Amino acid sequence: LHNWSVVLHDSDPEGPHQLRVGMRFLRTLLRAFRPAIDGNELRQLERDLRDVARTVGELRDLDVLSLEVVGKLDRPQALADGFKELVEDLAAQRERQRATVREVLRSPRMQTLQIRLALLPNQLDWEYVGSDKRPSKRKVETVARKALDKSWRHARLLGKRIDMLSIEERHELRKKLKSLRYTIEAFSPLYKQGKCRRFIRDLKRLQDIFGYLNDATLAGRLHDRAGNSEAHSFQQAIGYVVGYHAANSAVAWRDAKRRWAKLLADDRPWT
Repeated sequence: LHNWSVVLHDSDPEGPHQLRVGMRFLRTLLRAFRPAIDGNELRQLERDLRDVARTVGELRDLDVLSLEVVGKLDRPQALADGFKELVEDLAAQRERQRATVREVLRSPRMQTLQIRLALLPNQLDWEYVGSDKRPSKRKVETVARKALDKSWRHARLLGKRIDMLSIEERHELRKKLKSLRYTIEAFSPLYKQGKCRRFIRDLKRLQDIFGYLNDATLAGRLHDRAGNSEAHSFQQAIGYVVGYHAANSAVAWRDAKRRWAKLLADDRPWT
């Protein structure tokens, strides 16, 4: 909710980033606790968060493209004019998407969602009033083990084919690893802290590489995302960005496979 306000009133790129992270974390936990706490209202809340995250995600992707993928790149002087036009084009896209996101976040539907989030600690009272259903009395260790096993299994199934993954499947593996990280972080007080810290550390390092690979994929779509300028220098600048990140992503992908093998060999804290 704090970052929701940041996105509405500030242009700091951390606002959309942290808002999306918070929504993804909450969605992960809502799914993790379903064996004990479930219901139509909570499932609808998860779906609404997903819809908002997609809209905010478009702004975050443009922030990354503008500030990281293009912004931090050393630019050849010969392409100065093309890069200037590219940076200005991306900045204009960011502002248009920011206006769209703010319009969505201020809509009546989203104001209702804010209230539901603020009242989430009392959600069970809403869910079970007048119902014969009751929250399950399963031990938290049982819920945690089931959630972690499921999250790990989903990541491992994709990881088994790591040498053959398509770009889309790499992105899917990245999302599975994020879900695994959020789940283990949430339940870490149940397990030995040394094991948890090592596992989360290795998971974060792998995620960082997948994060860069995702950025490189965004760079590869610059031709689709950027404006329709036919200026030679503009198209050259895009080509330079795409080529640079394509070359670096090949190196990063080899490192990702090495770190995935290390994660497979790690002791899983919940086993």
